[in-house]
Amino acid sequence: MGLKMMVWVSLFRACIFLVCAVSSIIGATQAHQSKDIHSSPAIPTITIEPYNHARDYEDLYRLFNENTANLGINMLDYDYLCNRCVKVVRINEYLGGFIMYKKYESNGYISYVAVDSNVQNYGLGKLLLNHAINDLKSQGAADVSLCVFHHNRKAQSLYERLGFHMQSISNGLLNYALNFA
Repeated sequence: MGLKMMVWVSLFRACIFLVCAVSSIIGATQAHQSKDIHSSPAIPTITIEPYNHARDYEDLYRLFNENTANLGINMLDYDYLCNRCVKVVRINEYLGGFIMYKKYESNGYISYVAVDSNVQNYGLGKLLLNHAINDLKSQGAADVSLCVFHHNRKAQSLYERLGFHMQSISNGLLNYALNFA
C-alpha cells in the first residue's frame, strides 16, 4: 500500500473515531441530564411574569431566605405580597429571581430584588430592575428609590450602572434614587 493510501486510511479511521466519540458524549449527556437550569435547552426562554402565589411562593420564599439569612427579616406574608407588584423571572420553567415594587403617590419604590445564586451574572437582576423601572415610569412615578445593605457591593454597582445615585446612609443601608426628570 502506498504512502498516500496509508494517510487516507488513517484520516478515515480518525474521522470515524471522532464521530463515534462525539456521538457517545452527546448520548451520555442526554441520558444523564438533571432537571436544573444548566441542563436546559441550548437557547433558554427567559420571561418576566406576574407572581402566582400557588405556583411561585415556595421558590420565592427560598430565594428570599437565602438572601436575608441572619438579618432577622421576615416580611413575606401573603398581605405583604398582595400589596406590592411582584414579578418573577423564569428561565424556561425555573424561577431565577423576583422583584417587588410599588408606587407611592408620585414615587416608585423597589422593596426587594433577588436572583438565584445559580444564575447570577447573566443579567437577570438588570432585566428585573429595568422592567420595574419602566413599569413605575409608565404609572407616572417621578423617581424610583431603593435600599441596599452597605456590604452588597455587586448590587450597588448594578444600581449605579442603571443610573441610581446614593442619597443617604441609615442603619447600614444605602438609600439610592433614580430621577426621571
